[in-house]
Amino acid sequence: MKLLVILLTMVVPALIVGGTLWAIIGWSLSGWLMVVVAFGGLLVGTLMSFILYWFLWRRPMVDDDDDSEH
Repeated sequence: MKLLVILLTMVVPALIVGGTLWAIIGWSLSGWLMVVVAFGGLLVGTLMSFILYWFLWRRPMVDDDDDSEH
């Protein structure tokens, strides 16, 4: 499962950033519009990486029992 999560957190943002580059080149963007689209793609790719990590990576369960009284 961890291998799948690692691959997804690398591939999905890479596809988003690659799609952003394709959009910039395909639509012949320049100037501030290119900067905004590039920053938006980088931001969305980074957020997707964090979201995939947060929801798919297994974290140890927190035990709420207070053992200090025993």
